[in-house]
This record gives sequence, C-alpha cells and structure tokens, in this order.
Amino acid sequence: MIGNDDDDDRVPRGRRRVVVTDPDPTVAVKEALTLAIKNLSDKVSNQFDANDRAVSLARNELAAQLAAMIISIDGKFAANKDLVDQLAKANAVALTAALQTQKESAAKSEVAVGDMLKQLQSEFRIANSTTNEKIDRLTSRIDTGEGQSKGKGDLWGYFVGAAGLLALLFSLFYHNGANIH
Repeated sequence: MIGNDDDDDRVPRGRRRVVVTDPDPTVAVKEALTLAIKNLSDKVSNQFDANDRAVSLARNELAAQLAAMIISIDGKFAANKDLVDQLAKANAVALTAALQTQKESAAKSEVAVGDMLKQLQSEFRIANSTTNEKIDRLTSRIDTGEGQSKGKGDLWGYFVGAAGLLALLFSLFYHNGANIH
C-alpha cells in the first residue's frame, strides 16, 4: 500500500516508511546491473583484444625494421671489408714500389761510391808517383854530392832536429800539464 506519513498514526513524525512495491524492484536492478557488467566486460575484453592486436602489429613492424637494419649493417660490413682489402692491396703495392725504388737508389749510390773510390785511387797513385819522383831526385842529388858543405849541412840538420824534438817535448809537457789542472 502506498501512503504518506500523515495518513498513518503509527509512524512517528519525521520518519519515513518503507514503501513496498509489486513487483520487487531488486530483480530489475539485478538484471540491469548484470547487463551493465556484461557490457562493461565486453568493452574491456574488446579493448584488450585491440591492444593485443596493436602490440602484435607493432612487434611485427619492429621485427621488419630490425631485419632491414641488420641487412643494411651486414651490407656495410661487407663493403668496409672490401675497402679494407683494397687498402691492404694498395699498401702492399706502394710498399713494394718504395722498396724497389730504395734498392735502385742504393745500387746507384754503390756505383757512385765505387766510381769515387776509383777516382781517389787514381789521384792517390798520381800523387804517390809524383812524391816518389821528387824523393828519387833529392836522393840522387844527395848521392851525387851536390851538397858540398855536407858537414855544415849535417850540423845544421842536427840543430834543427834537436830544436824540433825540444819543441815536441815542450808541447807534450805543456799540453798534458794543461789537462791535469
């Protein structure tokens, strides 16, 4: 029964009465809540499915990009290896050429030094021959008696020799004495 608080004398004033309805609203509320929960569950499930598909697509895309990067890196490594091999070959050729040039230069230097030694030998022979001729002439003059004042010459030679010996001894003594201080 539906009534208000003023009709019933049994309910104290200021308090409300519980209204009972027919049919019971709790069954309708339960059905509405069950339907709302099912709809929410479906939405959440759909959202999770969509997220799973997005993650799967992102993983596939990243895998494809990674594979492309690996292929690119492998290609760069191969190209760099080829460049390093070419550089090694070029260095070997340059080193061989430098060594060959050095050998040729050394051979030319050896020939030049040999020629210079031959020239010095020739000049030495000529100078030695000239000196020997002069010595022979002086010896023959001494032997023929061109020095008529032989005694005076011998005495003069002894004096010059003695003076040279004294000068030598003095210079040795002075030189060694100077180094001691």
